[in-house]
Amino acid sequence: MKAKKCISQQELKSLFYYKDGNLIRKTTNKPIGTPTKVGQHGHKYLITQIKSVRYRVHRLIWIYFNGNFEDLSIQIDHIDNNTLNNKIENLRTVTNRINGHNRKDKSETFCIEALKYKNETNYRAYARVNSKRHCCQTRKTLEEAQADRDFIHYFDEDEKILARIQELKPSEP
Repeated sequence: MKAKKCISQQELKSLFYYKDGNLIRKTTNKPIGTPTKVGQHGHKYLITQIKSVRYRVHRLIWIYFNGNFEDLSIQIDHIDNNTLNNKIENLRTVTNRINGHNRKDKSETFCIEALKYKNETNYRAYARVNSKRHCCQTRKTLEEAQADRDFIHYFDEDEKILARIQELKPSEP
């Protein structure tokens, strides 16, 4: 698959100005982008077309401030998981793996499960590394398990994820 040629930072700055998470056309003073469902998860992104090429607006905003990025393995992530919040302070570059970990549903890559035993419910965070599930210790509350998830989920290397899970396990008496 051939990557499309991206618009340059210089060209973006000649056509638009930035204001509160939007690129505004200099000719009309109107923000660009139409909310459109995109991708396998059906997230809504602002999409626009420039010279017959479709772009996601958050990528254009990133280029507007930081210039083009050549590495195709890098993605632009919405820190707060709101794909319509395109403020530059809400955008960051991440690998595909970290972007997957940051999804709202956490899918099967990084999850929290509820364990039921008799009248008790416990929670634990776990991560899939090389198709194998690695679990943190059980917790009494969902909030504690979420803290475990947040403690390990920003790493993109398997060894670092496994090391963080080991840190969370109780030491043997």
